[in-house]
Amino acid sequence: MQARWPVLVLSLVANGVDVAEAETAVARVLARLRPGWSRLARDEDADVRVWADIRAEAGLPPDHGAVAPVLDDPDLIQSTADVTVSPQPLELIEDQTRQRRRTVLRGVAVAAVAVVIVGVYLAWATTRAPAPDVVVEANPAPVPWYAEGRLHLQDVSVELPRLDRFVVTGDDEVTYRDTAGRWFTVSGDGDVEAAPAPDAPESSGGVRVSHDQRYVVRLREGGASAYYPDGGAFAYDRTRRETLDSGVRADRRVLDATFAPDGTVTYVISNQYEDHSADTAVRLSETGTLSLRTCALVPLECHDVVRVSGSTGSLRLR
Repeated sequence: MQARWPVLVLSLVANGVDVAEAETAVARVLARLRPGWSRLARDEDADVRVWADIRAEAGLPPDHGAVAPVLDDPDLIQSTADVTVSPQPLELIEDQTRQRRRTVLRGVAVAAVAVVIVGVYLAWATTRAPAPDVVVEANPAPVPWYAEGRLHLQDVSVELPRLDRFVVTGDDEVTYRDTAGRWFTVSGDGDVEAAPAPDAPESSGGVRVSHDQRYVVRLREGGASAYYPDGGAFAYDRTRRETLDSGVRADRRVLDATFAPDGTVTYVISNQYEDHSADTAVRLSETGTLSLRTCALVPLECHDVVRVSGSTGSLRLR
């Protein structure tokens, strides 16, 4: 990205665009196209698409089928000899994305000496780690979750068919292990980087505790019990020292749960009616419908935000 950045900016400047406006236009287009690079490379001429979108963003007339020149083009050198381009395109691109995303700045090369084409930039952007399909879409749940081969983050979903397990390791960041035992970190915009195994604690059995330590949810394991009068999970408010309605019906099995930073709890629920006379292994092997339910515990307000068909493990929070 850094290597192709100056030629895109300088090409706009050569067409009469102010350098600051040119940097902003290029940053906006790259930020907009970045999540879908794999599809763009497969379905379109990336060079033509990038240059056409940048010209449109800068208010220049269409130049159908054209691409930006290379950095050592004599006309470009002559017309922009006195122009200085910012060497930090990633910072400008991140400024165009949502402010709540964590800014990720990676090593920046000296762009003025790089002679490269858009195809090289595209390879850099899509082959650093597994190059997944990234779709920009809002997460209906307040926490990351995985189903049907896709990891859902705050603003994107990422295709990761080989994901084995994952943990939340930062603000809108997840680190996952694939089926080969390798670890990768997925950032909030869908970028995937190789990573060491995270130093993150495992869940303490069937107990989940909110970030502020106020609420505790204990998942029911095994058959029915008087300890769970309100459903498949037991909820407790440590501040008020009282048992809460967990938001789960007694005939539903809670497969997992996790708390969001705002104190809401998200459950993975099996919507099959429980037959407590049946063998536990038989019940768990059955297929049916799984739901992702998000609940504010005080006052209680719950919403089923995701529903998928499948067996235990088809919808996961870790």
